[in-house]
Amino acid sequence: MRRDLSAQLPSFHALADHLNRAVIVAGDDFAIVYANKMFRALYEECRSVKELLEPSAVANLESHGQVESLTPAPGNRSQSLRWNLWREPDGLFYGTCEAVDVSHDSRLLDIVKELNDQKHALDEAAIVAITDAKGKITYVNRKFTEISQYSKQELIGQDHRIINSGYHPKEFFRNLWKTIAKGEIWAGEVCNRAKDGSEYWVYTTIVPFCDAKNRPYQYVAIRTDITRGKQAQQLVESERAKATYAEKMASLGQMAAGIAHELGNPIAALTTWLDVVANAVDAGNLEELDINSTLPMVKARAEQMRKIITGMLTFARDGSKDPYEAVNLAAVLQSVLEYSSYELRKSGVVLHNDLVGTHLICQGRQSELAQVFVNLISNSIDAIEELPDPWIRVSGFEDEDHVGVQFSDCGKGLPKEVQERIFDPFFTTKPTGKGTGLGLSISHTIINEHGGDLVVDSSAENTTFLITFPKPKGEPHDV
Repeated sequence: MRRDLSAQLPSFHALADHLNRAVIVAGDDFAIVYANKMFRALYEECRSVKELLEPSAVANLESHGQVESLTPAPGNRSQSLRWNLWREPDGLFYGTCEAVDVSHDSRLLDIVKELNDQKHALDEAAIVAITDAKGKITYVNRKFTEISQYSKQELIGQDHRIINSGYHPKEFFRNLWKTIAKGEIWAGEVCNRAKDGSEYWVYTTIVPFCDAKNRPYQYVAIRTDITRGKQAQQLVESERAKATYAEKMASLGQMAAGIAHELGNPIAALTTWLDVVANAVDAGNLEELDINSTLPMVKARAEQMRKIITGMLTFARDGSKDPYEAVNLAAVLQSVLEYSSYELRKSGVVLHNDLVGTHLICQGRQSELAQVFVNLISNSIDAIEELPDPWIRVSGFEDEDHVGVQFSDCGKGLPKEVQERIFDPFFTTKPTGKGTGLGLSISHTIINEHGGDLVVDSSAENTTFLITFPKPKGEPHDV
């Protein structure tokens, strides 16, 4: 609704009419409710701010409550008017303009219009903020206030700690600031927290604006909301972790009988020895027992059980969130053999462990690598147990940049069509009901996440899988 300011402020009309520049006041619908004498002389028919400014400038005024825009002076192509308009708390828009001589460059107006249009497009498409050299926010667009749920007044003068979610370590932001302080562009994914406490993800590009000495005087941050994509990614990762753990439990279930057998033998030996000791105590001839000769056997049996249980627990636990650490690949295989050797013996498969005595180190998660080793050994057993004199050989290799493990068996290789699909989820060559079809797919993913590769060696005479890892940087650890 239009309001007559001259009735409310009698002195305003007279003062504005004596200024050597145009002055207007517009309502919240952009209709001009007051214009001084200079404006009426320049724009006889103009009734709205929308007739005065380019559409992009009007949109910026509506979104941000202020705008500076260059417009052609009516009837004078060599001169332009620089308009400054802003919204006051009373809801009205106030504007003044001054003349700018553009006779030296007739393209200036076109350039300014193009820049205004580009800024409008950017504000509509992205979340934009500008800070000074110290990180204090000097400008935010409408999309920034919408996603953060803070008003423009709450954000201006603050730094970006106001939306810090605490998700990233301090080192993350130290590296960010080191980069942009050098005048270099930084880009990456950032998790922020809105005013209501909810988290959102943005892909952020920060562009430093530098002076003649290449010192940043302000930073422009352009962001894209990627929250839905991150949520979908997290869901996929969660489902993959569940599938990985389910496959691990399925493998453990298949080995359960073997594990019980491996524990049963030393337990039976210890029980027999304890019965002998109890009988000797009852008969009063304990001193006749050769404790010194039998005690090492007892300790060995107990150590055997400890290794089996420790290896089984390491294998069974969910290690997907464990930190990466230096892992000795020979030690991983030995741990696996502690609780899977029964399956080998039951199937009549001989395993040649050429990793004994080697010191091949990679950065990884032991429980996940154990799962891969178990899967490859189990697959080989299933494939060759009916062949004459079945065998599996595990050996290591290394070069300047890589270490690796080779799993071979007496099979005569895989057909090309099987090699092309061997790592696909749910693909299997086993009979129906035997296996999940996920083992090799999950193993391939685990090795990839370790920065390595799991492939079929099609050039080998026998069925061969190669696992390759990058060598850890720096001095090797003792493992």
